[in-house]
Amino acid sequence: MNTSAIKVLRRPVESALLSSIGVMAAGAVLLLVPMVAIALPGLVLFTAGFFGAHAIASGWTPVAAGPASRAQASSLYYFAYYAGSSLFGWMLGLVFGAASWGWFVAVIVGMCAAAALAAFSALRRASSGQSSA
Repeated sequence: MNTSAIKVLRRPVESALLSSIGVMAAGAVLLLVPMVAIALPGLVLFTAGFFGAHAIASGWTPVAAGPASRAQASSLYYFAYYAGSSLFGWMLGLVFGAASWGWFVAVIVGMCAAAALAAFSALRRASSGQSSA
């Protein structure tokens, strides 16, 4: 896909991806409220935001890559997805075991902020035609 097509498509993708990450963070914050009537919708929002962001990122990765490297970009995305879920799942278990639920949620919200920053940066690079390598 040429650079001008990526510039046209980037805006809706960026908005949807950042919105999904925001929904995920908002859902995580609602998990701090010790009422099932609030925490359950928070869990639903967190889950919906997570899978929305994952679907958008996994679909956009090969589009943003050059034609010769689309398969590699997609496979690297999935490798990072599974490696990251293993590493950060383990790390969050340590946080939960050593600290409190509040710290656990704070780390998750921090991870959402890092994901939003990474997504914003990657989409800016893709729209300008710069390679991430």
